[in-house]
Amino acid sequence: MTNVVQKNKEENSEINAIIKEKYLNESVLDFMNKTGNKKNMTKQIFKYFFFILIFIGIFVFLFFSVYNIDKSGRIGNTNISKTLSTLWRVVNTDIYTRAGFAFICLYFLIVVFFNSLIIKKAIHVQNEKAKFLDIFIANVLGIVAQNITPKSIGGDIATYWYLKKRGVKNSTLLSAIIVNTFFWQIVNILLVLIFVPIGIYFYWDFFKKMNNETVWFLTFLVLGLVLDTAVATIFLVVSMNLYLQRKFLSFVIWLIEWLPITGSFDTRLIYTKYKYEFYQIKHGLNLIFKKKILFPELLFYKFVVWLIWPAAIFAKSAHLLQDNLIGGWYFNMTSSSILIKSANSISITPGGTGTADYFAKMIYKEILLSSPHFGLDNPSKSAAALTAISTLGLIAIPTLISTLLLIIVFCTDNHLKKKELKYRNQQLLDNNIILKKRPKSYLQPIIYFIFFILLFGLFALFVFY
Repeated sequence: MTNVVQKNKEENSEINAIIKEKYLNESVLDFMNKTGNKKNMTKQIFKYFFFILIFIGIFVFLFFSVYNIDKSGRIGNTNISKTLSTLWRVVNTDIYTRAGFAFICLYFLIVVFFNSLIIKKAIHVQNEKAKFLDIFIANVLGIVAQNITPKSIGGDIATYWYLKKRGVKNSTLLSAIIVNTFFWQIVNILLVLIFVPIGIYFYWDFFKKMNNETVWFLTFLVLGLVLDTAVATIFLVVSMNLYLQRKFLSFVIWLIEWLPITGSFDTRLIYTKYKYEFYQIKHGLNLIFKKKILFPELLFYKFVVWLIWPAAIFAKSAHLLQDNLIGGWYFNMTSSSILIKSANSISITPGGTGTADYFAKMIYKEILLSSPHFGLDNPSKSAAALTAISTLGLIAIPTLISTLLLIIVFCTDNHLKKKELKYRNQQLLDNNIILKKRPKSYLQPIIYFIFFILLFGLFALFVFY
């Protein structure tokens, strides 16, 4: 018993030493990184420019395939300008369709708002402060990175990057983002358990056909469900279990030592680094779990966005939906969106774009009407049009808005960097490189306010013109 207690004390002492060392290293690196690295910035710009080209290429391909109204959503030659003209006629039918499309385009702000609430709460519970505006802007910036990177991996990185620039500590940010991911994994499991069986029941006529489309959809759906469940379970268990963390770290170290490039790595340093990261994750989650009211609150924030599906409202306003759909038109389409998400979860395309459209068109043609006055003389053409309108509103336009905001951030940051560099130089002269306060500037908040006023103004003009 004495040996066990002694061993635990030694491990706790080791972790405390790692934390202190890591904190000091972060402070020095933070000071060095904020002086700027033009070479690295240029590399990042080229990398994201490459991702953007792939993103654009996917949309071009979609216009020749899924969005190809002339071929009822099949691959073939098409007139893109004619397709866009048809989509515009559907969107511009009346004030209700224009309002429905505007809602699709601005829906991402609802998702951003609730994600920002989660991160704000997760930071606050760790006794740290961060402005809600900064968190909101960070999540908006994450949209472009999320939509142009494979598996949407860039979203959290962009959020982390911006909040780090706003002075939030590394360890706090890491825990907050992990908490956000943690709740997404829980909600993902709940969505699968609740809505996938309902969706299969609603679309049983589609699944029982067992043609090529159905087989592809079922294959991706099963693989997606297995992957989502496995990843969520592993993530949740390892995050909270010290024994499994040690086993995981031991395996990583064994793998590194087994590789022929072992001499390039200090395995002890790698072990302590990951031990520290796991400590931060567990510490943040423990703080959340101790707040009994906070857990269901954050779970609600993550869940509620899936109960809002703007494409359903648009389809109803454009009179594209069949009458008497099982479960009602809104619940039916909401269930279909979660079915599509589950099947698309193993997609490696940027933001899941492309594969999600392919699956959406399969489902939509089961519930849509033909609309000859739009040139959509069969349900497949209506499905191609609705899929295109949904993706342009949910993905393309939010990505453009996020990109414009990112450009504004880069431009205004030049002013802030000059002001902050002067402040840091003074701190260095005072022998205090660990900053507790950032120099205040009202330039960015004012520009953000103007940006969103103009954004809502343009959409209001579009709806009511």
